[in-house]
Amino acid sequence: MIKIKKPPVALITGSSSGIGFYTALTLARAGFHVIATMREPDKGRALTEEAKSLDVWERIEIKALDVREEERVHTVVEGVVKDHGQIDILVNNAGCAVLGPVEETPLTAWRELFDTNLLGTVTMVQAVLPHMRQQQSGKIIHVSSGAGLIGFPLTGAYSASKFALEGYSESLRLELLPFNIYVSLVEPGYYRTAIVHKRVTHQREDSSYRTELYPYQGFMERLEKKAGDPQEVADTIRHIARSRRPKLRYARGRGIRTLAGLKRLPWGWIEAGIQKMAGK
Repeated sequence: MIKIKKPPVALITGSSSGIGFYTALTLARAGFHVIATMREPDKGRALTEEAKSLDVWERIEIKALDVREEERVHTVVEGVVKDHGQIDILVNNAGCAVLGPVEETPLTAWRELFDTNLLGTVTMVQAVLPHMRQQQSGKIIHVSSGAGLIGFPLTGAYSASKFALEGYSESLRLELLPFNIYVSLVEPGYYRTAIVHKRVTHQREDSSYRTELYPYQGFMERLEKKAGDPQEVADTIRHIARSRRPKLRYARGRGIRTLAGLKRLPWGWIEAGIQKMAGK
């Protein structure tokens, strides 16, 4: 009897828009069977229509999933393994963003950020790992950020969640290499994604930081107007998914490799440069 080889299975979080949306389509076109998850499946209509136009709809399943709900995460993962017998790629893309001075960002916002950006990722990994270890293969791809490389004014909470993700990923990669499981970080700069419009900004009207930090916010808004095409990030994720031995870090976007290199400079130089950008 001839054994039919099954297509590799990719599980993606945060697939309703932006990087997750394009990644789902890109991996489906590359021959993967994609489990595209999102908190509100009704928002998956655009993905459905685009998948049909590209003739890859049969390779995409949409499932409801909030990465903050541990029981639901395990239910979805077990269902995928039952239906397909494997999970080859996990793309942790679900995330949220908060801006504002550290002093004025409420603890509730900090908790929401870490519940999604870090603990949601940990929950997904813990659910998927037993199956990847059993099959002795797999790739785990975390969508980080340039804000996970250097902390800028107004990004304290968001940067903290992404810095935590970076450190977690370094440790996780070293733990999983003996099992032929590779962990990679994709570190995007500014791209045209919904997270820019959905983020919450905490700034008091009588803020003591108004004069000092608001000019920097203008600089960020100018960068956003030059944001790149998220397809570039999706193509990078496809490259990682296909690679035999992917690297740990993949910095992508306008000036992001320069940003990564800044960490090698004396902090005083970095500080002066950021203040200059803010108009100080």
